[in-house]
Amino acid sequence: MNKEQKLIWEKFKAEFNPARFKKAELKPMFTLHAKLFNHKYHEPCTCNGSEIKSWINDLDKKYAE
Repeated sequence: MNKEQKLIWEKFKAEFNPARFKKAELKPMFTLHAKLFNHKYHEPCTCNGSEIKSWINDLDKKYAE
């Protein structure tokens, strides 16, 4: 994760409220995940939070590296 990506992630984490969010607010996370994990841009369903949580954990790990 480069410096610009870290800033995007820090902003996302500071503003993200897992109890109340709109799918549009997740776009920075979707974009980062696609770039850092080399997959096509994809918006997982928000009806089940398990994939969203998994992606957040993935990005937290990349941030810590």
